[in-house]
Amino acid sequence: VDRDAPGGKPHVVFESGAICWYLGEKSGKLIPQDPIGRSLAMQWTMFQMSTQGPMLGQYTHFTRNPPPDLAKDDAGIAYSRRRYLTEAKRIYELLDKRLAEVPYIAGQDVTIADILLIPWVNYVREIQGTFEYGWEPGKLPHLVEWSDRMQARPGVQAGLAAIAKLREQDMATFGQADP
Repeated sequence: VDRDAPGGKPHVVFESGAICWYLGEKSGKLIPQDPIGRSLAMQWTMFQMSTQGPMLGQYTHFTRNPPPDLAKDDAGIAYSRRRYLTEAKRIYELLDKRLAEVPYIAGQDVTIADILLIPWVNYVREIQGTFEYGWEPGKLPHLVEWSDRMQARPGVQAGLAAIAKLREQDMATFGQADP
């Protein structure tokens, strides 16, 4: 809820991409003003919301939390894991290919799209030793370099620290949750 919204009335925004886009427009930051740059930032924002987040989220679900009545080697679970792992690898390759062309996902400067994409990339790099996410840094030099540059930014560091704190709180109650 933005209690200081334009027009003087509170404004409710939901969905992470929409929230970030709203805040970018309101602040005048991280959204290009030129139509092409703006379009590219919007396209990659949509990619994060419709592809990266859902595909990696589904893979995480079927890897870490399959339905309790199904074994991890159940044919349906195995198929789901293969499908989403294939998609995860395709996403990394697509991002790496794009970042071979430009320093940031939408062009020459950091945008909302970079801010939305970095948490999943960071998570996959961090968790790769525990779960197989298909992350092969040697095959993704541009994505790794972008990730390193993004993670060095003070604002990204603060955001990732907040995510880590939330994850720690979530995991403390996760074991107590009803399946």
